[in-house]
Amino acid sequence: MSCGYPQTRFHPQVGFSPVHRGVATGKFERMYEAPLVEIAQFAALSDAELEAQARGWAQAEASASARKHAAMAEIFIRATDTPSTDERRWWFVDPEAAVGAQLGAAQGITAWAALHQAQRGVALRDRLPRVNEVFAAGLVSEMIVRNICWSTALMLDPDKLAAIDAELAAQITSWGRLTLKQIDNTIDDLILKHDPGSFRRGRASRRDRYFDIGSPTDAPGVLSVNGRLQAHLGNAYDARITELIEGVCPDDPRTLHELRHDALGAILDHTTLACECEDPDCARGREPSPRGHLVVHVIAREDTVTAAQHAAPAAPARTDDEPVVEPADDSGGDTAPDTPATADSAETECDTAPGSEPADTDTTTATDAPAALDSADSTAPATEDPDTECDTAPLTVAEFTEAANSTPAAYRAPDEDPLDRVPPAVLFGGAVLPAYALAEIINNATIRPLIHPGDTPPENRYTPSRALADYVRCRDLTCRFPGCDKPADRCDIDHTVPYPAGPTHASNLKCLCRFHHLLKTFWTGPRGWADRQHPDGTVVWTSPSGREYTTVPTSSRRLSITELAKPTGALNLPTTPVPTADPDLRAVNMPKRRRTRAQNTAHAIAAERKLNDDLVAEHNKPPPF
Repeated sequence: MSCGYPQTRFHPQVGFSPVHRGVATGKFERMYEAPLVEIAQFAALSDAELEAQARGWAQAEASASARKHAAMAEIFIRATDTPSTDERRWWFVDPEAAVGAQLGAAQGITAWAALHQAQRGVALRDRLPRVNEVFAAGLVSEMIVRNICWSTALMLDPDKLAAIDAELAAQITSWGRLTLKQIDNTIDDLILKHDPGSFRRGRASRRDRYFDIGSPTDAPGVLSVNGRLQAHLGNAYDARITELIEGVCPDDPRTLHELRHDALGAILDHTTLACECEDPDCARGREPSPRGHLVVHVIAREDTVTAAQHAAPAAPARTDDEPVVEPADDSGGDTAPDTPATADSAETECDTAPGSEPADTDTTTATDAPAALDSADSTAPATEDPDTECDTAPLTVAEFTEAANSTPAAYRAPDEDPLDRVPPAVLFGGAVLPAYALAEIINNATIRPLIHPGDTPPENRYTPSRALADYVRCRDLTCRFPGCDKPADRCDIDHTVPYPAGPTHASNLKCLCRFHHLLKTFWTGPRGWADRQHPDGTVVWTSPSGREYTTVPTSSRRLSITELAKPTGALNLPTTPVPTADPDLRAVNMPKRRRTRAQNTAHAIAAERKLNDDLVAEHNKPPPF
C-alpha cells in the first residue's frame, strides 16, 4: 500500500531510538509502526492496521505539537529578551502580553491561551530539554507534557531540575497506560524525591479558581457555565440555591435542574424564587420581585419583536419614545478627566482613555444603557428613511433587565407557534436568542428603532454620538481583534485612522476591548500592529511580522441582521501612516503595573514554596539512631 503521508516533510527520519525502559539515547531507526496513510484509505485497512494508524497519527500529533511549542518559544524569546523591552515590562500590555496577542492571532486562539503555550515552550526548551526531546520524537502526549511543566514550575535549583528532567525523560514513554491521576501521582512522587520544597499543594488551589460563561458548542438561547470556586463560596452558593428551591411548593412543575437554574437568577436579582404551580392561592414565593440592575442588550427584527410581544403575557413593553439628549460635555463619553490623553488629540490614538470605562456601559437603568441607534437622537446625523436603507424589515433593539424578573423560564412555545416562523434575536457578543426566549423577557424591555446610517457625512466631533456608537456596537457585536469575542457593550470605540486625520464615521469606527485597544495604541511602529477598515466594517490587521488577518463584523454572520454590515460609505482617508507622538511620550499614557510579570512570578513561586517549609524540614531530618 502506498504511503499517503510524506514523512520526510513532517520531520527527518533521524531523531531518537527507543532502548530499554523507553530511554531516548540517540536516534530512531523507524519513526512509525507503519506508513501513515490518508483518510480515504482507511476503509481498506484491517482493524490491526487501523490501530497502527491511530497510534502513528497520535505520535505525529505529539511531534507536531512539540514543534509548534518550539516555534512559539522562539518568537517569545525574540520579542521579550531584548534591552528595548525593559521599560515596557512595567506596561499593562507588556511584551509578553503583546507577543501573546500576536501568536493568538496566528493560531486563531485567545491571546492568553497562546501566551501559556509559548511559556510552556520556553520551559521545555530551557528547563526540561530531555523531556522536550522525547516530546519532539512524538513519544509522549501534549497532555502529559503540560502536567510536567505545571508540576515542575516551582523548581529553582538547576541541578535538581536537571536530575528530574533526566528521570522524567527515562520514564514517561512507559506512562501511556496509566490514568491521569496515576500520572499526576507519579510526577508528584518524583518531585518529592528531588525537591520537596517545590511540591505543588493541590491542583485545585486558590490560584486556579475561575468562572467561565459560554462555550462555542452552546445551543442557541443557552449558555454553559463552568468554573472552579473556593470551597466556602461554592458551599455558600449551593446552600443559598437549596434554600431558594425549598421556598416553592411541592406542586411546582419544574425539575430539580430547572429549579437550580432559576434560583441562580433569583440570587442575581436579590429576590426569592417564585413558585410556578397552578394554584392561584399559593403564596409561597409569590411576592413581586424588585427590578434588577443588570441590562442585557438584544437586537431583533421588527417581526420578531412583534411576534414575541404577542406571545408574552399581557404587560406592555416600555417604548422609548423620548428623545435622547447628548451630554453637553463630550468628554464624558469616551475619555476620563483624570487621564493625560485629551479627547481631541491623536497623540495616543486611544479613543477611550485607559483610565476610564467604555462609554455608556455598566449602567443601572435600561434607558441609560447603550443598545442601538435611536432615530430620535437629537445629535445623530440625518439619515434617509429606513425603508430606503434596508430592503427587509427594520431592526429594533431591546434593552432588557435581569431575566429573573420576567415570566417563567420553563415556558416553551410549541413547534407550530408563530415564534418559530420569525428569525431569532442576537445578543451582544453574537449569541443567538430564539424568539420564544425573547417572549419570556420582552415585557421588561425598552424598545428603540435601529437605523442603518447609510452614506451619511462624518460627525464633526471626536466622541461619536450615542446613535453612531450604538450602531457600531450593534454592527460589530464583539471586539474586532482576531480571536477576541469580548461583547461590544464591554468594548471601547476606536478610530481606525486616528482622529482628526480619521473622521468620526461608521466606516472608520470599530469596537475594541480595552486590552486590544491599548495594544493597537501603544504597540505601534515597525514591531507593532496596523489596521485598515473597509466601508462594510471589514478590518484587515497587519501583525508585527507582516502577516495579515481579516475580521468581519459579527452581524454579517448572523442571518437575521446581516444588513447591519452593509457599506456605510467610502471615506477619503490618508494613504500614509498618520504621524504619531514620540514613543517615549506615548508611553506616559500606558497604564502601568505595580510589579512586573517576572516579579509576580517570583513572588508566587516563593509563596507557594513557603507552604512546604514543614515538609522540607521533615524531609531533612537525620535518620534515627
